[in-house]
Amino acid sequence: MSDPTELPMEEFGVLCARAGFVLTDEEARDLKGMWERVLPDLAALHAVDLGEGDLAVSFEPSWDPDTEAL
Repeated sequence: MSDPTELPMEEFGVLCARAGFVLTDEEARDLKGMWERVLPDLAALHAVDLGEGDLAVSFEPSWDPDTEAL
């Protein structure tokens, strides 16, 4: 599988099963369609070359959703 956009439905079903999803054929087709729509954006995110200093995570345990973010 060189091009993930050409993932056959059978292989997509195997990936879903390995992830623990139990889907009907219709649900699997819908999910594959959603996956194909976000794949280009996901590929762009994976292509970004970030260094250690470029990454930051913050956690505000007392965050109030009614206040504006900084």
